[in-house]
Amino acid sequence: MESRIIRAVDGIDFTVREGDCFAIVGESGSGKSTLGLSLIRLCPGDVSGEILIDGVNLLKLSEDEIRKFRGSKISIIFQEPSSALNPVMKVGDQLMEVFTVHGYSKSEAYQKSLQLLKTVGIPEAEKRMQTYPHQLSGGMKQRVIIAMAIALNPRLVIADEPTSALDVTIQAQILNLLKNLSQSYGLSTILITHDMGVAAELCNRIGIMYAGKMVEIGPLNSIFAIPLHPYTRALMSCIPRSLKENLKPLPGHVPDLSNPPKGCRFHPRCPYAKEVCTLEEPNLEKIDDRLVSCHRVGEI
Repeated sequence: MESRIIRAVDGIDFTVREGDCFAIVGESGSGKSTLGLSLIRLCPGDVSGEILIDGVNLLKLSEDEIRKFRGSKISIIFQEPSSALNPVMKVGDQLMEVFTVHGYSKSEAYQKSLQLLKTVGIPEAEKRMQTYPHQLSGGMKQRVIIAMAIALNPRLVIADEPTSALDVTIQAQILNLLKNLSQSYGLSTILITHDMGVAAELCNRIGIMYAGKMVEIGPLNSIFAIPLHPYTRALMSCIPRSLKENLKPLPGHVPDLSNPPKGCRFHPRCPYAKEVCTLEEPNLEKIDDRLVSCHRVGEI
């Protein structure tokens, strides 16, 4: 079988300010999770460029240095809590491990872990310390993952589809928890999601990602009020605004990134595409309070 190089994330450049929640939104296959894993250096592929936190380039750190950096400066909440937790370790042991690998004694780790379970809203926290992951509900497991992510009070938390595996009621609880924790701890957050509604619930800035590239970046309220890129418009039209409204599905699919289309990667699905869109790749250009990558944005 012929091996091919896939550039799943291509030329991404954005900044998350202190205390901000920045959403990365796009369809499955857009490269969102690959971007998240790259930021914390858990992506198996090659990553080039710069990932800066407090002036430190994570790509320059050794394996030992990045292990110390994870948790204390940057952490991640994974999409599927059942896969993220070790099924043969008790919840308390897994949470305590976050502290012990960073130099805390077992007694300190136990007390801090117990308090964290209470902080994220797990009842009977002392009892839960002795349970295995399979004995917890999906919502409880996600709360444990969140507790592990905030344990060392990191500067930045990456939340990769943190509610997609949960039912609607539990999803609302977890979103509310993340919002409260962000305010209490002063966290900067990157939320990775395919759901514009979830982004609107938590974030103040948003980046729309398509086929490995950012196509629109700006304040969430501005983008929701007047989406400029055709892909952003298409995503917005997929949001149900009433029970009776007919949704407008986006035809086609995200292209194969081993052989992306020339020019604008969205042009095969874009109702506004002209010849220039098939030949030249657009740059991100500043328009009012945001950045947009589209040849025809002025006309649209």
